[in-house]
Amino acid sequence: MTHKYRPDGFGYWAMNFWFRTDGQEPITEGPYTNWNPLVFGGANGEGGWIYAGEHGPITSIRFENFRDGLEDFEYYRLLENAIIEASGRGVPDTEMEAARDLLTVPAHVVRTLTDFTREPDVLAHHRIQLAEAIERLSR
Repeated sequence: MTHKYRPDGFGYWAMNFWFRTDGQEPITEGPYTNWNPLVFGGANGEGGWIYAGEHGPITSIRFENFRDGLEDFEYYRLLENAIIEASGRGVPDTEMEAARDLLTVPAHVVRTLTDFTREPDVLAHHRIQLAEAIERLSR
């Protein structure tokens, strides 16, 4: 979505908010815990990305998913750069056009901000296509 819609920023309040006034102790074991990720008794989706662990911060699925999204965004940037660098090296037109086509996020991956795939295999296949194009153009 970030590549498709190109927002100029991203904000998220308190990614690591774990100051607790309700007596919660750090997470000591898991994956299931009694830790309440909600901030100020709010709703799901406003929780932190990292949580207080016994020996330091503990990651979350929310944080891992964001990392995956950053990596996807970087694939698009790498492909854009690979296309620019390959344009003067005599790469066949068909290969260049196929790489340029990959810069358009397909509708089966993201159609709109609320209509997108939830199938891991679809995302994995698209990531592989991007990676292979980057490798081909970078030779």
